[in-house]
Amino acid sequence: MSGVATVGKSLQLLFLISSTIIIINCLSSSCSQEGDDLLEVVRAWNADIPTSWVPGTGPCQANWSLVTCDLNDLSIVALNLSNIGLQGPVPAAISNLTSLQSLDISNIPDKEVQLNAVTGDLSALAPLQPNLQELYAGFNYLQVDKYPEVIYNLDNLVVLKTDNCLIPGPFPVALTKLKKLQVLWLGNNSFTGPVPSELGNMTSLRELAIWGNDYKSALPPELGNLGNLTYLDCQNCSLWGSLPSELGKLKNLQRLYLNTNTFTGPIPQEWQDLTSLYILDLQANYVFGTVEPWVLGLANLSQLFISYNQLQGPLPSIINNTNTRATAIWINCNYFTGEVPVFGPTIVDYLDSANCFDTTNENILSDTYCARRLNCQGFQQDVTQNGCPPCPDGQYLANSTLCICYEAASSSSSKKFPVGVIVGICIAVVVLVLALIVIFLLLRMWRKRTQHESRHDYFEDELSAHDILKWETPKGVQRYSFQDLANATDGFNNAREIGSGAFGKVFVGTFPDGKTLAIKRSSTVAFSARSQKEFRNEVLLLSRLHHKNLVRLEGFCDENRLQILVYEYMKNGNLHGHLFTRKGARYLDWYKRLEIAVQVARGLDYLHSFADPPVIHRDVKPSNILLDDNLDAKVSDFGISRETPEFITHVSTRLAGTAGYIDPQYFLRRQLTPASDVYSYGVVLLELVTGQKAIRKNEQGDELNLIQWATPRLEEGGIEAIVDAQLEGNYPKDIYLDMAQLAVRCAAFEKDFRPSMKMVLSILEPQLEASQPVRPIPSNDDVILQAWSSTLPGAETTPNHSDGGPVSNEISITVLEPR
Repeated sequence: MSGVATVGKSLQLLFLISSTIIIINCLSSSCSQEGDDLLEVVRAWNADIPTSWVPGTGPCQANWSLVTCDLNDLSIVALNLSNIGLQGPVPAAISNLTSLQSLDISNIPDKEVQLNAVTGDLSALAPLQPNLQELYAGFNYLQVDKYPEVIYNLDNLVVLKTDNCLIPGPFPVALTKLKKLQVLWLGNNSFTGPVPSELGNMTSLRELAIWGNDYKSALPPELGNLGNLTYLDCQNCSLWGSLPSELGKLKNLQRLYLNTNTFTGPIPQEWQDLTSLYILDLQANYVFGTVEPWVLGLANLSQLFISYNQLQGPLPSIINNTNTRATAIWINCNYFTGEVPVFGPTIVDYLDSANCFDTTNENILSDTYCARRLNCQGFQQDVTQNGCPPCPDGQYLANSTLCICYEAASSSSSKKFPVGVIVGICIAVVVLVLALIVIFLLLRMWRKRTQHESRHDYFEDELSAHDILKWETPKGVQRYSFQDLANATDGFNNAREIGSGAFGKVFVGTFPDGKTLAIKRSSTVAFSARSQKEFRNEVLLLSRLHHKNLVRLEGFCDENRLQILVYEYMKNGNLHGHLFTRKGARYLDWYKRLEIAVQVARGLDYLHSFADPPVIHRDVKPSNILLDDNLDAKVSDFGISRETPEFITHVSTRLAGTAGYIDPQYFLRRQLTPASDVYSYGVVLLELVTGQKAIRKNEQGDELNLIQWATPRLEEGGIEAIVDAQLEGNYPKDIYLDMAQLAVRCAAFEKDFRPSMKMVLSILEPQLEASQPVRPIPSNDDVILQAWSSTLPGAETTPNHSDGGPVSNEISITVLEPR
């Protein structure tokens, strides 16, 4: 036994000596060199050096933070640089870290301390190709014009996350050649379609997230080949057509998000085989048909969201099935009939709004609340006559049996015209163009002869010529006569006045059909044809803006040289009144403030990223944020163009806005960009957190700027030093700290340091979801609706009826150059 012990001690001594020799050699050569290389990388990235990184030591021997090492050769294999303040492109020095298998340069919103701002095409990563298996680069605004090509050659990647990077251009199809990929996150960029069928070749994928892009295509059936997939997220992607039946092959799929698109047709029967599925989200589509018993009979289904669709028919006893695993079921805003279903006590449900159940319950919300195109009676009648409900705007009925709709252009793309017909059309077009040129020249000569006539005659004559073009009222907007509006407001009686702003006074009007609408009458009279034309252009533009967090124009009147807009009437007024006018205001708790912040961000992101053409609001402030009956927020008051030489169709340089909310770069340089709206949003977000106005007077009568007041207090005393006392401490400190820090960043003096509204959403939306993992049962007084980040087809929106706060110098709409 003593001999064995002696041998054991000898081996231990030998191991200790060997390890010491390795460490000494490492410290004196390669390991310390690798540490120096790492220090050079972080310095070149303009980030602060972690305190544990001591020059001259080996990262693996000295236990440097953020570093993971291979214990065999003491080389760096993983580097986590998330949220440490990286600035600029990837430095060339990173090529020396050839052993790297995992690199994280992302931002993690719920752990925000210091945001990275990595930019460029990531080309410096090319030398890492042999070993790099994981690349996390999400939540960086890379500022590139196409997807980084260097990634196409990183053929050993297993995990790739370049989500929330605002990368433009077509879908990066070349990524489908990376056969080892198991996790691919591309969500919330600016990709265009179509979604490529080549994705079906990536059979190793377990997670695929391509949400928040603008594909304008169908979802390829080849996705059914991804048998290992557990997570598929295609929400808010401008997808149309049927729900692919081929997805029923994905036996391992656990989470499926297809919400906020324009899918049509029924829920495919083939999906009965999705036995692993526990979350199914189809909200905010045009899904048609009935809900079959097997849907809730799926073995592991826990959460089902099918609200805001065109589903109909009764909901049978499956809803009451005690064997279901469901914990959350949302079916509101459909056309279900029969008796109101009774859910089990363990299920959180949301069904008591705008279905067609046999009930006289006054708490059931109306069709209008759900922003429907048809009420229950109209829907049933339409389906009875035509077999299918109307397709979404811009789509045509491609399959009348399954009620499947596709993009309207698709119906004519395959048609071929004879050459003779094409030639004839071309000749006709040439003749028409020549005729228009002649008419233009004649009109020009006529204008010169009449240029000395009175201004009144000029208006009448030019407008008459303009009317010859027979300007058509935009679709979905009603053209009211002046008499209709006068009758609705008792002759614009002062008793009917509910507010005023830069455009003019706002009245509440009651119409014969029982509708109550808000009527904004301009305080000036249009005295030129140009002014009238601009007003009509404005009406046309406003009629095209459709998002559930934006106002929607109901109608207008342009007779008798008047400019009048008509919106839906909202009793709950604006955010300014609820934050700063305690009398008659409804209490906003911490969650509702966070929800309002997300909803306003969604509205602005739509204006900046999805409106065609894009729009800059120019006057974001609490009095231009309306709250509906459930205190859900809608951005309003884009303003009305006036007769002015500065009115143009791209970026206006005429100063407009409200003191306290105006972008200082816009004020100093007259450079208006979407970042100007981001600045104003940052001020509003800070008002939600602090309960303080953008500009207020202290006890000495001096004016205080909210940003300048809050920033140092936040840094020195934390969130408790600035949070609204009305919350009485009832708020999550970590979330509100994130909100305050984000608000300060949005209101940065230099516009390049501000995030986009898309990035704002990527930070706030996870906070909203995390703070309410299971949605509460709504009450009559405080219904909390789930808000989605994208356009809800046909969504109802409402105007701001009264300012209730500081009156802006001018409120006007600004259209960006089409992208």
